[in-house]
Amino acid sequence: MTESARRRAWQIGAVVVFAAIVVVVLVLILNARTTVDLTGLPADAKQATTTFGGIPQAGVELGKGGAPATLVEFVDPQCPFCGQYSRDVLPTLVRRYVRPGRLQLRMEPLTILGIDSKRMAGLAAAASLQNRAWELMELFYENQGDEGSGYATDEYLRKIAQATPGLDAGRALKAADGPQATGVLDRAATQASTLGVDSTPRFFLEQRRKAPQEVKPSDLTPEAFQAALAPLLPRP
Repeated sequence: MTESARRRAWQIGAVVVFAAIVVVVLVLILNARTTVDLTGLPADAKQATTTFGGIPQAGVELGKGGAPATLVEFVDPQCPFCGQYSRDVLPTLVRRYVRPGRLQLRMEPLTILGIDSKRMAGLAAAASLQNRAWELMELFYENQGDEGSGYATDEYLRKIAQATPGLDAGRALKAADGPQATGVLDRAATQASTLGVDSTPRFFLEQRRKAPQEVKPSDLTPEAFQAALAPLLPRP
């Protein structure tokens, strides 16, 4: 073999090795992004029971039906800021406003961020048929993967459903693509269109004989949210 042929063979070999390394790295990155550690689900389920236990649920609504106001939450299961709100703000709102009967919450699940959002929102809608949407959505937010990574696999959805307190997981998984669950998502999309909602999270306060008022916290902390909400609420 001539010197030029040996050099050419070495160059080809180097390219092949480099390509193989790139493929391995990409596989590792994709696997890391699309796999969510669900070992904390039992603790998350216990926390969901603590947060929502004993509060009436009716479909996507949480709280007493006679509450003087309803806070409407437009959320996307894949949205990291929705997750931040659920983890950092929602428990305080439930404790201070929902349990005492001052406020009812209504979840409007949207699918703005793609196929993962659609799969998770469909399951949340199915859970709402069993009055367990709030617990299931909390488990989604406590176990979020990277946005757009495809982490909402069949196994992920099954494990989340099985861990949701009080939910018949098998029935919910079967109903996630059914007409009733689709109807929940269609109604949410219609409400979003009516109010000009094209991003999440967005919040609106509904009161009798008043147009919906948007709640605009300066950031997603309990203090900021209460500061934005309190002036709009009727006095206790």
